[in-house]
Amino acid sequence: MTSKNTSDLYIVDSCGWIEYIEDRPQAGIIESFILDTRHLLVPTVSFYEVYKYIKREYGSDAAFQVGFEMKQSRIIPLDQVLALQAADLSLEYSIPMADAIILAVARAYRATIHTFDSHLDGIPSAIFYRK
Repeated sequence: MTSKNTSDLYIVDSCGWIEYIEDRPQAGIIESFILDTRHLLVPTVSFYEVYKYIKREYGSDAAFQVGFEMKQSRIIPLDQVLALQAADLSLEYSIPMADAIILAVARAYRATIHTFDSHLDGIPSAIFYRK
């Protein structure tokens, strides 16, 4: 695990949310972060990815409920500054767009990312949990 926690804010990325929502074996690892809505940031790209996945797999009602739960935390919109930072981070770490946006939000808010996504393994600001 790698982390550079410089504040008490954190992000659970889309993989973590889905792990939790589907009550998969590793859900307990990130449950406390999701339930602590006061310190949880939700990048809009995570909101998009989770909503889309849940709607596809479980339908509109479930997606609406998950969206409502996610909105209990602070939603961080993608603006032009974060977009440019994400593009630079994507190039620097060779990571996909969504991961780069999440990383840019984490850096901007000095938050720690909690993730099961191997793209973020070894990147400062992220704690990667192996499945």
